[in-house]
Amino acid sequence: MRGARQYWRAIVTDCDAAIALNPNDASTYYNRGVAGIDSEQYAQAIQNFDKALELNPNYDEAYRNHELCFERLSEQDEASVDENIPPYVRQVREQNIRDHSRALKLNPNDAMTYNNRGAEYAALGKNRAALRDYNRAIRLAPNKSMLHKNRALTYKRLKQYDEAIQDLSKALALNPNDAFAYNERGSIYFELEKYEQAIQDFDKVIEFKDFYEPDAYRRRGNAYLKLEQYERAIRDYNEAVKINLVDEESYLNCAYCWQKLGNEAEAKAALEGAEKTRDLRREIFGGEQ
Repeated sequence: MRGARQYWRAIVTDCDAAIALNPNDASTYYNRGVAGIDSEQYAQAIQNFDKALELNPNYDEAYRNHELCFERLSEQDEASVDENIPPYVRQVREQNIRDHSRALKLNPNDAMTYNNRGAEYAALGKNRAALRDYNRAIRLAPNKSMLHKNRALTYKRLKQYDEAIQDLSKALALNPNDAFAYNERGSIYFELEKYEQAIQDFDKVIEFKDFYEPDAYRRRGNAYLKLEQYERAIRDYNEAVKINLVDEESYLNCAYCWQKLGNEAEAKAALEGAEKTRDLRREIFGGEQ
């Protein structure tokens, strides 16, 4: 086994050297991808086949091996499928997948059917299968912003944040007024601790004044909190609770900021606001919240 690993490591090293000399040779990326398959490094192999296909979109062998990698990764999805999905919901989604698959046999170039099947896979927690379908959809319709957003959400669930940011940026290039894409990209920048970039994206969401506005105020407040800009964070949390009356998190974070500023009276008032939101949630939704 050790000999096999050394053998494939040597192939990858040779490919790296060849790419340094000629970074535009699709076959070298293909060979490095094949080495990834043989060493069961499927995610890295996919990246290499992606590059080979970018350089040569008609590279059939690269496409087939790209699909093979996703099939291998999809097998690993089965163990992580959300067991909390009600059986009847699972049955409906699985039937939808079968229906989309039949439709694709009749018309294998329908981007939206690939997208729709990908969405069903994603809803079942089969993220690798979803990603495979979104990739196919985007190859067929590269200028549909929705497809890039859907793939970005799948990358986000897989914690492939760089790829998610690339897709959201592409979606925004196609549709610069998409508050959802800004909000999601901002949330990823926050996860990556790139708080200034996150704030810039949340600024855009707030500028649009749509459904995502209260969420953006809270998230921007969280970014200011991380930067220890407590006054700005408080202003954002206050705006968030004006729009969303049951935003307990904003009240609690606001209380924390007031404590950091040494104002116990305001901190107490914010905590009382959090308690009121719990009462309101019980009144609206019933039961314990």
